[in-house]
Amino acid sequence: MVNASELLSKYEFHSASERMRIELPAIPTGELARDLNAIYCAAVRERFGDSKYLIADENNHGFVGNNLFKAFFGDEVFSPIGLRMPTLADLGDKRILEMVYREYYVIPTGVVLRGTDVCYEKNIGIANELTEIVKGKGFNLKEPVLINGLRVEPWVKDEEEYGLRLVPIEEKFEIIEDERLSERFNRRRFEKTDEKGLPLKAKLEKNEGSRVWYTSDARLSRLYLSGDLNVDSDGENLASSGDGGRVVLLSGEAG
Repeated sequence: MVNASELLSKYEFHSASERMRIELPAIPTGELARDLNAIYCAAVRERFGDSKYLIADENNHGFVGNNLFKAFFGDEVFSPIGLRMPTLADLGDKRILEMVYREYYVIPTGVVLRGTDVCYEKNIGIANELTEIVKGKGFNLKEPVLINGLRVEPWVKDEEEYGLRLVPIEEKFEIIEDERLSERFNRRRFEKTDEKGLPLKAKLEKNEGSRVWYTSDARLSRLYLSGDLNVDSDGENLASSGDGGRVVLLSGEAG
C-alpha cells in the first residue's frame, strides 16, 4: 500500500496568493505526476481491483488521461492531503483556462441528468439510481439537473457495464436545476460562466461569444472543458479518455 502523505511530504502546496513551490491550481508534471499516479493506482487496485474504467496504469508516469470516474475517485484519494479535483464552477478560473488552452481537456466532478429516455446502454443503471435519488429530493426532471458531490463505488450488480456506481456524499451532495443544460441551448455561443460554472444566460440567448456550449437530450452525461475552451455537457461515455486528458489539482474544499 502506497502511503500518500509520506510520498508527497517533499512537496509544498500553496494557493497562488502565497509563496510557493507548487502553485495551485496546477496540472501535475514530472516527479509530482509520477508520485500522484503511484498513489492513485494503488488506491484503485485496493478498491476496484483491475477495473479498466478508472485509468490506473502504474507505467503512466505522466498521469495522463482523464474521465469521469478518475475525476471522482482522484478527488477522494487526494482530499486527505488537502487536494481536490475541479468542479464545473472551478473551470471558469482564468488560470485553468490558460493551462488547458490548445493543449488539454479536463473532466470536472459532476454529472448532468435529464428526464429523457435517450440513454447510452452502459449508463442505464447509474441513470436509474440517480433519477430515484433526484426525484426523492423533490425534482421532477422537467428541466435537467447538474449533480455535484458524488463518489464512485464498485457495483457488482452492474458488472456487465462499468461495474461502478455514483453515490451521494451526504455533506457535499448538491442538485442544481437549470434549463441551460437542456438540448435547446446546444451549440449556443458564450464567453464567461457564472458561479455555477454555467454559461451566462444572456450571452447564450443572444448566441454571442467565442466559446461554444454543447448540450444534448442524453439522459446522463459528463462535463468536459476542451482545449479550445468550449464546454460540453453531452458526453455519454463516462469512461472515455484520451492522451489530452489531464488532472487539475486545486487546494481545499470546493466552494
